[in-house]
This record gives sequence, structure tokens and C-alpha cells, in this order.
Amino acid sequence: SDLKRSERSGVVILRLTGALDHQEMAGIKNEVSDLVSRGKKNVVLNLKGVSRASMMNIGVLVEQMRILRSRGGDLKLVGMGPKLCDVFNRLGAGKLFCRFSSDKDALDDFVEKDN
Repeated sequence: SDLKRSERSGVVILRLTGALDHQEMAGIKNEVSDLVSRGKKNVVLNLKGVSRASMMNIGVLVEQMRILRSRGGDLKLVGMGPKLCDVFNRLGAGKLFCRFSSDKDALDDFVEKDN
């Protein structure tokens, strides 16, 4: 899977390229449960390189966000193009997700919440 992981100030940044398909979602789920098992709860998922996503897969992202939030963390999505945002908006999840245009914006948001 084209999932790259890095970390800044305790926030894990996952960068995804290609389609947000079933295989990628499985990768993201595994990644999140791995992070949670190691006590990491703040995750940024950068979707700048993602061209399309299905409704079902967005449901998986909402589910992962709930898991992280239940542990006092969060999942922030970054760099979604208009097409992806449109799908999220139709699902009523736009406000949850279509907010950050860069990793830095999302990281700053985490930092503000911690202070």
C-alpha cells in the first residue's frame, strides 16, 4: 500500500497516494489500531495524492476517527481536493473532515488543543 508514515511533535502523519480503495482502507485501519496499541492517538491523514474515494471507505475513516476520539485523540484529514470534499459533504461528514489544507494546519490545531 502507498502509505507513508512520519511523526512530528507526537502526531503521526500518514500520507496516502492513489485511490482510497478497500486495500488502502485496510492499511489505514491496521495502522490506526497499531498506533492505538502503542498509545498514539493523534493522527493526520494526508490525502493530497488521492484521486477518488468510495462512500464505504469514508465510513471507515469516520469509524477510525471515532476510535481515536474515544481515546482523547483525533483524526484530521489534510489536502482533500474538491471531488473528495464533495463526497464527504454528501455524506454529511464535510464539516468533520474538510478543514485542513496542509499538515502544518492540522498539526497546529493539535498543538492548540493540547495547550
